[in-house]
Amino acid sequence: SVGLSENIPVRELDSGLPEAGDVLVVDPGSGWSAVKSYEENSNQILGVVSNQPISNTEFRPLALTGTARIKVSLENGDINKGDLLTTASKSGYAMRATDNYAGIIGIALEDYFNTQISTSTATSTATSTVETIEEEKQILILLSVRNHIQVNWDEVTVSVIDNPNLGDEVEVVDYEFI
Repeated sequence: SVGLSENIPVRELDSGLPEAGDVLVVDPGSGWSAVKSYEENSNQILGVVSNQPISNTEFRPLALTGTARIKVSLENGDINKGDLLTTASKSGYAMRATDNYAGIIGIALEDYFNTQISTSTATSTATSTVETIEEEKQILILLSVRNHIQVNWDEVTVSVIDNPNLGDEVEVVDYEFI
């Protein structure tokens, strides 16, 4: 169950308004609103839409902590229970995180595996193709939003994790001298 959620203003991009299970990121075109995620490995993750709004189309319930159902893609391969998830290139979807600097939306609590359906295509050369059909799927995740942000101070680069569970604290996780 969702531990903490908040109604947040949303805006429509090319992919439409956010709906239940969509990953939300900071809206690049406005001050304080959200849009469906639109790029892979985003570091501007806000959370996931916990359920459909009752009537208001300008706000969505944004799950920040606890568990939630989220739309997933097999873009980075099968998802196993315990895998970290990040934003996929498909708008509003999450995928298995494989990039060390990707923002994290949460931890998969269910498996999601690839299924292939073979389809024969009749052509002049009589070849056949195998097409991967990805069923639209939502899995249960434990929300744990972490965005990796690079901050440069003079000669030191510091990577910080933005985690709402830390309250007002900021955790320094890595640094290197340039």
